[in-house]
Amino acid sequence: MRYYEILYIVNPNFEQDRLNTAMKNISTKLNEKKVSIINHYVWNKKRLAYMIQKYKYGTFVILQFETEKYGFFIEFEKFLELEKSILRHQLVRLDTKPKVHEEKPEDLYVDEQQKEEAVKKVEEESGDAMIDDEETDQKEQKQQKSVPEKEEITEG
Repeated sequence: MRYYEILYIVNPNFEQDRLNTAMKNISTKLNEKKVSIINHYVWNKKRLAYMIQKYKYGTFVILQFETEKYGFFIEFEKFLELEKSILRHQLVRLDTKPKVHEEKPEDLYVDEQQKEEAVKKVEEESGDAMIDDEETDQKEQKQQKSVPEKEEITEG
């Protein structure tokens, strides 16, 4: 059995539904070739080193699979190149079988703002909510205003 990994970059403007549709299209294309998919998940949304098709950012998706046949790769890579939602892709052969990826609740969010909101919500529900830095800054400023600084008077 041979193990492979495809890292592909999807249009960063896609909402979650369109991203899921693009991922599903690729999965069904591989399933037609009798390929066993191990992992297929959104890695993260990142800034690109250089602009690709006028995009500065891209959503990175990792797909790991196993197969004994590898004659379909030319056709599959052509499919990835013609897929309009995919900006770039790279196929790599792995030496060992990859571990199954376990998604954490914050991994489900592509957008950093959504991720932060989810973490805050979990903290609030568990009662471990951290005090916001802005609130502490405001409290410190109020304390400083209420207590005037003593000036030392030196005669000289």
